[in-house]
This record gives sequence, C-alpha cells and structure tokens, in this order.
Amino acid sequence: MLFDFAKYPGKDAIIDDTGLVVKYDDLVDFQSEIKKIVPERSLVFLLSRNVAGSMAGYCVFVSTNVVPAMFGADTHKDMMADLTDTYQPDYFWLPEDMADDFPYEKVYSRFNYCLLKTGMKSYPMHKELGLLLTTSGSTGSPKLVRLSYKNIDGFEEIILNYCDDYEYNRHTSTMPIYHNYDLLGLSRMLYHGWACLLTSKNFLNPDFWTFFTENGGDSFGSVPFNYDLLERIKFREKGIKLLYSSCGGGSLTPEVHNKYATWHKENGSTFMIIYGATEAPGGLLVLYGDDTLKKPGSIGKPVPPGEVTLEDDDGNIITQPNVPGEIVYTGPIVCMGYAQCGDDLIKDDEYNDVLHTGDIAYFDEEGFYFIVGRKARFLKLLGERVSLDETEQLLTGELNGAEVACKGVDDKLAVYVTDDSEETKQKIIMFLISRLKISPTLVAVEPVDSIPRLATGKIDYSKLV
Repeated sequence: MLFDFAKYPGKDAIIDDTGLVVKYDDLVDFQSEIKKIVPERSLVFLLSRNVAGSMAGYCVFVSTNVVPAMFGADTHKDMMADLTDTYQPDYFWLPEDMADDFPYEKVYSRFNYCLLKTGMKSYPMHKELGLLLTTSGSTGSPKLVRLSYKNIDGFEEIILNYCDDYEYNRHTSTMPIYHNYDLLGLSRMLYHGWACLLTSKNFLNPDFWTFFTENGGDSFGSVPFNYDLLERIKFREKGIKLLYSSCGGGSLTPEVHNKYATWHKENGSTFMIIYGATEAPGGLLVLYGDDTLKKPGSIGKPVPPGEVTLEDDDGNIITQPNVPGEIVYTGPIVCMGYAQCGDDLIKDDEYNDVLHTGDIAYFDEEGFYFIVGRKARFLKLLGERVSLDETEQLLTGELNGAEVACKGVDDKLAVYVTDDSEETKQKIIMFLISRLKISPTLVAVEPVDSIPRLATGKIDYSKLV
C-alpha cells in the first residue's frame, strides 16, 4: 500500500478552494468503499480538476491496485472519445457536473466526484503498472507514459535525498494536478500525514493568496512562466513566509533565479531548481540551498540513488567538463515505457531504469550540470549548430519584457515576439547577427499578440505557424 491514511486520524488531508476539507479518516473510508466497488487491476480514466475529489481518487486508486490514467477534465470531447476507444477503460472518475456528458452508469459518488461504470473490458495490464500519465503537454494524445509502483514509491526515496524532512508542510497546487510535477509534490503531503491545498487560481488572482494564507500554505512548486507572474505581483514584497519553493519544467532567467535564491536565503527558506521528466517522475538532478546562489543557471547534481552520464552523438560517454552531450539518467524512477494502444498496457519494462532524456547539457569542473537545449530543438544555420532554447533565453534577456519563442527549420530561424514595433524587430535581427554570426536573410521576425502556452506554462510551439 503506497499510502497509509489510517496513521493520521483527525488530521486534514486535502483542502480545496471550493471549501471542501477532506480528513485522513475520510480517505480511509473512501479507500474501503472503492475496494468493494472497483475490482483490482481495473483501468480508471480520472478526469482531473484541482479539487479534492481528483486528488483523493488518484491516491486511493494507486493504493488499491487500481490503475488510474490521468487527463485534464477539460480535454476535448473528441480526444476523450478517441482515448476511450483506444484503451477501453472500465470506469471513469470525474466531476459530478460532467456525469451527464457520458453515457455510462453512475455507481458511486464522493467529494463532488462520481464513478461511472462503462461496461467495457479493459485490456490486460502488467502487474507492476500503477499509473498512466500524458506525455508533457499532450492531454489528448493516445501516447501515455507507463509508470510502475516502483516508480511511484521510488519518488519518495528520491525526494528525501534533497528536500528537508520538515515536521509539517502544507503544499499548494500551482498547475493542473494531472501534470506529474504538481501531482507528486502534492501526494508527498499524504505520505507524511500533512495537508495539500488545491486551487485552480493562478498567482495573479488575489484569491489564490487569500486561499494560500488562510489555509496555512507554506510551499509551492512551479514553472519559469509562473515565476515571471510572481515578479509581476511583487511577491517578494508581500511578507509571505515559505518553507521552500521549487522551479521545474525549464530554465529561469539568471535575473529571476538570483532574486529568488537571494530572497529564500534572506528569509531562512529553501529554493530548489528541479530537473525531471514525466518519464521519470521526481528530481533527476536538483540544485538547492546555497548552491542556488553559487551556480545560477545550473540544474544541479544527480540525486542518489540516481546517476547521470552525458553521451555524444556516437553514444560515447563524455568525461571532460564543459563538453555538451545528451543527459542519460539511470535510476529507480524511470518509467516502464510508453503506451500508444491498449495492447501496450501488458508490456514489460522496456527502459530497465535507463532514460535518454533528449536534453543536451554539460557539467562544469565541480560536477554541476547546465542545460544547453533539446536534442530536437537545434537548427543548423549554414552548418553551425544553434540551440533554439538558448536563443530564446538570450533574446528574452535582451528585450526587457517582450515574450519570445523560437522555432524553425535548417537555414531559417523564426522568432515570434509580443512586440510589433520596427525597433524591436531590428533589435532582434542585429542581436542575432552579432551573437550567432548569421545573415539577416536567415531570420524571420513574426509579431504575435501572445505566445501560446500549454497548461503547464510551457510554450506550445505547435500553434506557432
């Protein structure tokens, strides 16, 4: 059993911004009822909102040998129909107000969520398969990450090696909880008998901070885009006390990184940069404490028992500092592989604890790693290798506020920017000519009203055309 709710009688477990408070006693009852209703090794499509019913469903299902596949409750109905046809789930666990949208029998309700029995028979599943998550940003894709019980349990071992063992902690959601980063940060509270706070509101909404403070929030993990929002509301001047905050899912600008590393140090709290992946849910590499001040821009060092190597294009291990190569991670949280159809659910572990991340990085003389970009996010401009991610970061720092996104094909770099002035266009072109030593004919500057983003805050490059 991954969660032992009975150890914490009378304590708050989950609080959401609808006013619902779920005690650990409630989770004990819920777990007992699910065991009676849902047969082991059933597949449940969990349509997630940032509310107590969603989090309670996840924790209880994985603890009762039931396999949840997690999707956003706002997944388009046509995509959900395709996913249903592909995987044939036995049940849906979804918000009560969505029940009438599905032609299935309601068999149980709790926490403003309900269980629908589909009458389908799910595909056979591997005995170690414990959870299915969407690949990053693709809530409607049939491609799912297959996570084992060892992966889910291994996360706790990993996080204890870089996160202080606090006596008490109330962690607050900042992203959709079907995203593994927030899901596991929040579920960690329920491992320890603490409380998780769930809200769909973002940092710009004053109601987020009312909910956070009134319910004793003391930590959150988020993504670079949301740290930019924190700067917009002057968060560091609000006098809010934290145990810690963390950033994953991309790189902060050096300026923002330094501001938060310094602020946490001055306030006796902890700042963490966490490098992870849906395919290995946890901190593969982490930068924290005083190292966040000493090594801005770094993703830190591997977290035991995980190990990291860098490989060049020929698969050779890089042993010298400051030489870029692909991050290859070995450890207990690496997923079993992917599923793209129902027959894939029975597959054995195809990765054997080894994940080729697709991220290009180097390590310095002290063993700290620095991301250069994605293996698939490079262009060759007149034979020269150019990192689109690094180019974005450089331009963001140069433009003082305008948002930037880069994509393209070889010999053509497209820069999308939320500023349509001729001055900004020329500034971009001249900067790239100077920095990348390329001809202006290789650059196209495209003004846009806004940079499209996924629910995780990452840029949705597929919508930039």
